[in-house]
Amino acid sequence: SEANPRSRSAVLRIAEKR
Repeated sequence: SEANPRSRSAVLRIAEKR
């Protein structure tokens, strides 16, 4: 579940969306 590439991309994008 957490090993999904799409999930990681979304999280990284949200985290970078400061």
